[in-house]
Amino acid sequence: MLSLSSPDTVALLGGSPYMKKILIVAVACWVLIPTLLATSQDVLTLPKPPSRNTIGFEEVLNKIQTDRAYSSRPISLSDFSYVLWSAAGNRFNTDAVSGASKTYPSALGIYPVRIYVLVGNVEGVKPGIYLYLSSEHGLKLLKAGDNRKNAVEGSPYAGFVALAPATVALASDYNVVSGLGERGRSVVLPFEVGQVSQMLRLGAAASGLEVGIVGDFDPIRIKTLFGIAEEPFVLLPFGYAP
Repeated sequence: MLSLSSPDTVALLGGSPYMKKILIVAVACWVLIPTLLATSQDVLTLPKPPSRNTIGFEEVLNKIQTDRAYSSRPISLSDFSYVLWSAAGNRFNTDAVSGASKTYPSALGIYPVRIYVLVGNVEGVKPGIYLYLSSEHGLKLLKAGDNRKNAVEGSPYAGFVALAPATVALASDYNVVSGLGERGRSVVLPFEVGQVSQMLRLGAAASGLEVGIVGDFDPIRIKTLFGIAEEPFVLLPFGYAP
């Protein structure tokens, strides 16, 4: 390959410094255009969750409470990563007994709960609606823009959801657990949603974050806004204390 500064390249370009500049610009465009044309299919990989070994379990339990006021301070990418991993991330060491691969247990290893994230003010993450991908520990952009005010408009909890830097929506398709019969729909799935909710709250408490719980919202509005078919069960807004 010819170097841009080599005599052969300069000769090839007729010795013109202007032609050399044109070639440099062309090469730069060839490198940058794929990035500039990135689509919503791209996945934003989150940093590895940091260790929280310095925090005692009882301390974490005593910190958990339902909060509806949050600071305008953006959530750090490190804390954000830890909260999502705590909720349903891949375990570092797979359970040798049950084969559980995530931080919460799931009947027959189905893991039917989907984690959607409404981001408004998180360091390093553009505002938008994302799907959390545990296998990549990353976020797939579904819709760009700050949609916090639109998520629960008309709900008595709209105010603090709109102010929370981020909100997790836990959703699932009942058909995913159809093989477990009626108990899959009425017991197993709600139980697993509760498991994910509690794991998220534990991770948030360990990271110094406050979490709210919203069950009074319009599910059709959420499905339409997020562009999803799954049924949303609960919204979990979170951020630092004011």
